[in-house]
Amino acid sequence: RQLNAPVISDMNFMKSLDEAMTKKDVKDIKIGLVKQAFEGCDKDQTEENVRKAVDSLNAKKVIEVDIPIHNDAVPIWVAIGMSGQFLTMYMNGGLSPLPRGKCDVGASEAYVKSLEDGLMQYSPTNITNIIAGEWMIKEYGPTYYAKGTELYRILKNEYERVMDENDLDVL
Repeated sequence: RQLNAPVISDMNFMKSLDEAMTKKDVKDIKIGLVKQAFEGCDKDQTEENVRKAVDSLNAKKVIEVDIPIHNDAVPIWVAIGMSGQFLTMYMNGGLSPLPRGKCDVGASEAYVKSLEDGLMQYSPTNITNIIAGEWMIKEYGPTYYAKGTELYRILKNEYERVMDENDLDVL
């Protein structure tokens, strides 16, 4: 939702970003540079190259923004994704445990039947995620899924706060 682009579900995101960028001179934009995005990478080259690229835009203002939870995004995804994938794909026949929209009954029935045919027909990534998710649920119950969901809301709010303050954010 950079530069007042519509919500992604309303329109193709890249198209809306392109349209927004053509309506505004790059020199008039405010860029937020997420400082945590450089933690854990080759600071000398990566940060220097990103800053040079941002500086080359000659933006009106470039500020360093702080999103302390930024580097927790992957562990948050693991907590939601692995246990959530197990709950959704394996335990619930492809249906979300908390459906928020249309449920395709036919697809769910086909998925349940395919599970009966054996797990080995799935990709190694899916098998690994289902096994890890099953372990997480058996070992900890839904705790990590619940914590991940709560942390996701915090992370999302932080990203939206920064996005609302700037025309473009660089991660």
